[in-house]
Order: sequence, then C-alpha cells, then structure tokens
Amino acid sequence: MIDPRFYLNTGPYTTKELLEMVKGEAVNIELSKKITGVAPLNLATDSQITFYHNPKYKDALQQSKAGLCVLHPDQANTAPAGMGLLLSKNPYRLYAEIAGIFYKEKPSQSSEIAPTAVVASTSKIGKGCSIGAYVVIHENVEIGDNCVIEAHAVIHQGVTIGNHCYIGSHSCISHTLVGNHVFIKTGARIGQKGFGFDISEDGHFSVPQLGRVLIDDYVEIGSNTTVDRGASGDTIIHRNVRIDNLVQLGHNVIVGENSILVAQVGVSGSTKIGKNVIAAGQAGFSGHINIGDNVKILAKTGVMSNVEANAVLMGYPAMNHRDFLKQSVLLRQMIKKK
Repeated sequence: MIDPRFYLNTGPYTTKELLEMVKGEAVNIELSKKITGVAPLNLATDSQITFYHNPKYKDALQQSKAGLCVLHPDQANTAPAGMGLLLSKNPYRLYAEIAGIFYKEKPSQSSEIAPTAVVASTSKIGKGCSIGAYVVIHENVEIGDNCVIEAHAVIHQGVTIGNHCYIGSHSCISHTLVGNHVFIKTGARIGQKGFGFDISEDGHFSVPQLGRVLIDDYVEIGSNTTVDRGASGDTIIHRNVRIDNLVQLGHNVIVGENSILVAQVGVSGSTKIGKNVIAAGQAGFSGHINIGDNVKILAKTGVMSNVEANAVLMGYPAMNHRDFLKQSVLLRQMIKKK
C-alpha cells in the first residue's frame, strides 16, 4: 500500500494522458479510463496500474483485478482476457516512469533555513534550499539551488554542492566537491581521512591524506556508506553511479560511469573500477587493481587482481563464474563418492 501520509498522489490521469507522457504499445485500453495510481498484482484494483515481469507471479497476474498492466510483448498472452495492457521491451523502466508520474515524496521539512541550523557567514546558500534543524554548515561552503539538507547533517569547510542535491540526516561531508542531482542518504560519511599508515614494529605512522572526493552528477550514495578522500590524488565517483548502503570506498578509488555497488561491498585504496560494472553484495576488492568495463562480480566474491572487460566473476579468490560452478559440482561429486 502506498501511504498518503508519505507520498503525494498527483493523479488521477486518463489512460490517454498517460500515453502522452510515456512510450508504450496500448492493447485493449479504453483511452478515457481514469487511473488513480499503481499497485502490486495482488492488490491492484480496476482503477490502478500494475506490473508483471517474473514468471513466478504468473498466477498472481491471472487473478489480478488491475485495470492496466505493464509487461513485455512476449508475455502479453499471459495476461487475463479483458485486461488493458501497456507493452514495452523494458517494462520495469516503463513502470518506474509511470510510478514517478503519479507519486512524489512529501517534503520532510519546510523549504527554508531552520532557526536551529548554524550556517557560517562566509558560506553561500542557493535559491530554494531547505536546511533542516541542527544542520551545521562551516566556513566557505557553497550550496547550489534547490538543495535539501536534512536535520543534523554537517557540511565541513570548503565543500561545494551543486544544484538539486539531497543530503540525508546525520550525514557528514568534508573535503568533497559534489555535482548536480546527487542523492546522499542518511548517515553517509564522505571525505574523511583514509586508512593510510607506514607500518613498522616500533609503531604506525599516519600518512597525511591530502586529496579530495569528487562526486559527478546524478550519483546516489546509500545510508551509512563511507567514502575516504584521496591520499594525494582524489577519490572519484563518476556520473550516474549507484552505491548501496554500507559500502566502503578507500582512498583514491575511482568508480566509472553507470557502475553499481551493492550493500557491504568493500573497495580497497587505489582500485580503479570501470564503466557499467556491477558488484553484488559483500564483494571485496584488494587495493591497486584495475577492473575493466562491463564486469559483473557476484555476491561475496573476493577480487585479488586485475579483471579484463566483460568478465563475470564468482568465488574466493575470484574466478570465472562458470568455472566456479563446475568446481562446485565436482566437489559435491567427490563427497558423494566417499
């Protein structure tokens, strides 16, 4: 259920209006029909849109009361007779676009600077910004237009934040240049000192961490994720990267465009991750290695060395995922023989 206490519904829209806003092939659709929102297969009513893509939910689709369903053309025959269909080769994307039309998240705070916020006189705040309770913005910070800084966030001196950014509550940002349309969730720690030491028997000497964190446009960073600033160069997160909760990026890590790092991924210092890389949950990277473009790294994989483009890896230490699966089968067969 989409709770109206948290989300603003901009509907209803007629199916004709929706088709003017999104691209999809309409089948068995009454253009004047009013649609009030979206809902799961098992909860949708005749005035709502639902979504189907996984054969596991075939029975739920057959029993659904939805007035309109978004699905792939190859699955059109799976829908019950009489149900309106909106066909797309990328149904999940189309459904997401429709949901984004209907629902806007309600603001968590007023669009002004809270009386308890502390903003240094040398800092510049853009137009239309919302600065929450007990936010601290230090000297010489620059924040662009239409940004939201949630309660108790701390922005340290010299940080710049572009336009249309969101900084979640209890986040802390230092030594960082943030682009436009960046979304940083609650509790993230960006720009702290990296884990760098000269290790010796008579004690460990901390190496100065003199770099920055550079975050490009349209990046999302999850809750309680930490991103260390560079040791001498910079830690760089390129455009359109998605980083989940509880991810750790060490100093001087570079993450290429459109890459995705899932929960509890850990990346050691000076590792370079290419474009369109996907690292699943709890994958780990040793330091000073290069990961090629379009690589897929499955959950809990330990990556110890350079990886060529387009590889799919699994296991610890990492290997080709098909080799890992073959190895697992052979081991089971050996155990059975015993």
